[in-house]
Amino acid sequence: MGRAQSARHGERRDSILDAAGRVFMRDGLQGASISAICAEAGISPGHLYHYFNSKDEIVEAMAEGYLEYVREHFAKMAACGSVVSAIDAEFQRAMERSNSGSHGLLFDMIAEAGRSEKVAATLERNTRAICQLLVELIRKGQRNGEIRADLDPAIVATAIIGVIDAIKMVARRDRKVDLRAVIAMIGAMIKRFIVAE
Repeated sequence: MGRAQSARHGERRDSILDAAGRVFMRDGLQGASISAICAEAGISPGHLYHYFNSKDEIVEAMAEGYLEYVREHFAKMAACGSVVSAIDAEFQRAMERSNSGSHGLLFDMIAEAGRSEKVAATLERNTRAICQLLVELIRKGQRNGEIRADLDPAIVATAIIGVIDAIKMVARRDRKVDLRAVIAMIGAMIKRFIVAE
């Protein structure tokens, strides 16, 4: 495959993933069909199968794309001076994503993981990779004296991921809640337990 053809292939693949994301948001992960994704992308099912063999493969590609985004994001966070400020910023980002409604796909993936071993494996692999990125950030905070040295970075990272997921759940359960106030309270609680004195 030549460079230009490879670029077109990549662009077409990305446009299919974008279309699939819209269908998943609209119809849910389980309710989305290959035919609906094809209609949204403006292609035939035969054309889609040049890029993806199944809906599970599309979900996996979306998860991998998100993981790549998170890697870049965490690299920027690690480059900033304060690890605690970076974690605070991550809570704010979770709030913004909650307001956009994009968190619905995560909940669908969690529900679908109970029915599909492939989705469960994708979700677990993605979560472990994100957790490892956060572990590295927490270790940096321990080295520079910001985060308590007696804490297990893997446990702290897992707890922070759980809290970020909970922020998304709060927004889903009550759309009128003052999410900024909730996040400020969560941030204060996290700092109380992890910040070195």
